[in-house]
Amino acid sequence: MRIVLAVFFLSLVIAAFATDAFASDFSSEPASNKFSDAEAEAIVSSVNSENGMNPVIIVPGLFGSQLEWRLKKAEHSPHFICKKDTHDSWDSFWIAVHDFLPLEIDCWLENMKLELQPNGVSTDRPGVTSRPRFWPSTKGVEYLDDVVGIEIIAQYAHNFLELLRKAGYEDGRDIFAHSFDFRHSPLNYYQPGGEFDDFYRLVEYSYKLNGAPAILVTHSMGSLHAVAALAQKDDAWKAKHIERLITAGAPYGGAPQMAGAMLNVKEFTLLPPWAKEKDFTPAAMTWCGVGWLAPDPELLSDPQQTLVTAHGKKYSYGEVEALMGDIKNGMMAQCYHQTRGLFTDKCPTKDCEPGVRTQVFYGKDIKTEKEYEITKGYGESFEHIEAKVVAYQPGDGTVPLDSSTTLPKRWMATGNNGKRIAMAEIPNCKHEDLLKGKVGAETIFKAMFTV
Repeated sequence: MRIVLAVFFLSLVIAAFATDAFASDFSSEPASNKFSDAEAEAIVSSVNSENGMNPVIIVPGLFGSQLEWRLKKAEHSPHFICKKDTHDSWDSFWIAVHDFLPLEIDCWLENMKLELQPNGVSTDRPGVTSRPRFWPSTKGVEYLDDVVGIEIIAQYAHNFLELLRKAGYEDGRDIFAHSFDFRHSPLNYYQPGGEFDDFYRLVEYSYKLNGAPAILVTHSMGSLHAVAALAQKDDAWKAKHIERLITAGAPYGGAPQMAGAMLNVKEFTLLPPWAKEKDFTPAAMTWCGVGWLAPDPELLSDPQQTLVTAHGKKYSYGEVEALMGDIKNGMMAQCYHQTRGLFTDKCPTKDCEPGVRTQVFYGKDIKTEKEYEITKGYGESFEHIEAKVVAYQPGDGTVPLDSSTTLPKRWMATGNNGKRIAMAEIPNCKHEDLLKGKVGAETIFKAMFTV
């Protein structure tokens, strides 16, 4: 009965978080919009794979990885029903349907909070140890919950994976997924034993297994992850291990919606009716991965444009850190400050160019948030602020066109170490559907086989 209730409520509210925006429409393509066998076979037969098939590694976006944790806490918090010890076993928590039941959702929110260290590295709270679930299997990204009856609602990379399988690919042999904990600070990636080391290990394992360089297929935040990781490696390593990089919806210059989330512009539609918005916002605002994706003026063409207006005071795209300070969001302000420059002065290559053959896909036909006005609570802590959207811009509904394309244009101008870069729009495709949807999956699949 517990699972039945949770499945019912989750089916009503799972919308926004399953891919990559606090308030995106997870079902922008119908949730049941999967390829039929005939559709998938027709797409596969349309490509020329005579030159062989390179292994594929998927790097998912924000909210696009299943996660699990092990608990060994000192007490039941915040309710007596909250589990404090999983007895060395690992429990799924992103996304697990039972976590959305009354009272249990409070336990979930408490354990989801992170801490930010002085050096900008984030950590789990005491008594909580988290990790990506199923890494490096595609099971961790195909659906975001594997409970029977939930798969259709929680679909993420399924359509793309189905095309690969129809083409003869096999999970664990020549398809892998570099899932990662999207909540954490990107500075964690660079630490010994961090996500970059895992990424390199997976790429090298794929090469050893297949004797061929990999195609990296990345979505949204995963594109930033992959580009930054590649920039740390020398040309010889990349030439041996990477055939090409295909990115979709990469927010190189950030996404205004991340700033909008801090202003409570839209409700977190993941939450069921009994959950308290004021409880969820502080939890999400401990995720430095979110702060990293706030607009970055160094990676935009016009950083002086207005992002937020509050009682006559204007904050430009270049004043995000000041905004965070003024709305008393100190942890996000620290995170934002310490994660600037990862694609500029702190990157080993010019403009952090990946130095491999690259295909950049983006959207521009969907109304995308640009500017906000604070209507209530300015001067108070961010939990009490209310705001509204007052202007839009071209994009994919989450990532503005300018954010997706300004940095790749710099790579094209500086040569990308002699490796070809191509850029193309996927028309009328929302951000989450650039990988999840049928049109996006087909476009990316066909790009794998272009000469």
